[in-house]
Amino acid sequence: GVGVEVRVDSDPPGLHSSMRPQVVTTDAQTVLDRVHVAWLDYRDPVWAVYVRTLVGFGDTPLGPETRLSGTGNAAPPRLASDGLDAVYAVWHEFEGDLERVVFARSIDDGATWSSPTPLSSISGYVGEPQISADASGRVFVSWVQYDGPQDQVYLRASQDHGATWTGALHVNSTAIGHSESPRLATDGQGTVWVGYLDRRFGEHDVFVRRWSQGLGFGPDVHVDQSADTATSLAIAADPAGNSGLVLVAWIDLDTDGPIGLETCLNSNWSLDGGLSWQPADVPLSAVCAEPDVSPLFLDVDLAVGHDGDTGITRIHAAYGRIDVPGVGAPTPTQVFENTFTGAGLASGWGLETKLSVGGAPYPAKGPVFALPRCSIEVSPDDPGKVFVAWMQVDEGWEEYFDVLATWSNDAGASFLPAQSVTGKPDGPGSSRSAHPQLAASAHRAAIVWDDRREWTRPELLPPGDPYSNGSSPPLGTPDTWLNTLTAQP
Repeated sequence: GVGVEVRVDSDPPGLHSSMRPQVVTTDAQTVLDRVHVAWLDYRDPVWAVYVRTLVGFGDTPLGPETRLSGTGNAAPPRLASDGLDAVYAVWHEFEGDLERVVFARSIDDGATWSSPTPLSSISGYVGEPQISADASGRVFVSWVQYDGPQDQVYLRASQDHGATWTGALHVNSTAIGHSESPRLATDGQGTVWVGYLDRRFGEHDVFVRRWSQGLGFGPDVHVDQSADTATSLAIAADPAGNSGLVLVAWIDLDTDGPIGLETCLNSNWSLDGGLSWQPADVPLSAVCAEPDVSPLFLDVDLAVGHDGDTGITRIHAAYGRIDVPGVGAPTPTQVFENTFTGAGLASGWGLETKLSVGGAPYPAKGPVFALPRCSIEVSPDDPGKVFVAWMQVDEGWEEYFDVLATWSNDAGASFLPAQSVTGKPDGPGSSRSAHPQLAASAHRAAIVWDDRREWTRPELLPPGDPYSNGSSPPLGTPDTWLNTLTAQP
């Protein structure tokens, strides 16, 4: 069930914005179950990256927060870990005309952190950093930078926990099109796959390219087969590195539908490490093919688990969807899960499961909308444990949000009823709880989110706060919170 929530940032509640948290867990040999949280904070007063480690799987802070970023403004951070005692952070930092992608690490389970290390080297635009790591000390970081006349995707790799790095590696094989939105997946054996969007053929298309130490890049593969515009890309790979399974999912946008905009959540996969792919895109939802429904998919997140006893790898997808019958008014957005089973030529998706529901804890709040901010994780110790969290709003699109979560004990075959994790004293939905993220370990998951439960008028917010213009409801500046979800052992 749900634990007791803990506020992670330590400045006075609601005084400064602490938002867009990320979370990872580690299980070191000497200290088990540490949770590491990084977030964007406006207390200095610039947007800065802070990090804090909690022990007892989030029960008690190990010490005060550590500021990682420099004197300029930063964008929301990304976290990764080796699962043992190394934690890595990457973020986009900018000061005047200088922009850069910056990396920092802790190799003592969050007790201390290194000084920030710039990974990008140009003075123009850089952004969209992503990070992935494995248990053997390999770390991969990708980002987008403007080389003129187009944005390009780059990759750097480390084989020693981020102590040394390769040079910047140009991922997209041609500079003709605009490239963006890189995503990373690793196999635990030294290979990384970079999925990204590219406009070399006009519309945004999905491309995937593999890289490994000593072998360099493989082919730059155009994966999607649709003529529609691709967006919201996610990628996953077999963490055991045995099956060669790599899967990408994305949302295709079609502006010629009966309601003006239709989408489909598509996928494609490779069983040979990314050398060859399926000849056609494969939808995750049967709704895409229903002639009387125009679905709007809004978000997708992937998580992968490998069962060492059976050798089966499963990839789980969580996504939001609105079903619009014909040209009628949209029905509430809901969150779904579907499970891909990697079984050679028989590989494929199962049947989707709706996770979000109305009713309790919203017995009298009216229509319930599950917002497209999904996070899904599989326990690395027990691949049968699948955890999902999402935002939910019960009084209209611009009112009060909550964070709900659920889990499966049987690798996605079934899920328990969703529960609120926020524990607000005045009930679920009483303020804006947003941007949930998950990290799983054994039979538990740590869930972080930002929460505007301390009330402040917009005109009193600090300059630069995204809600200071008064365009949103007068909710307080957000704090970063954490709670745990415990499944059956």
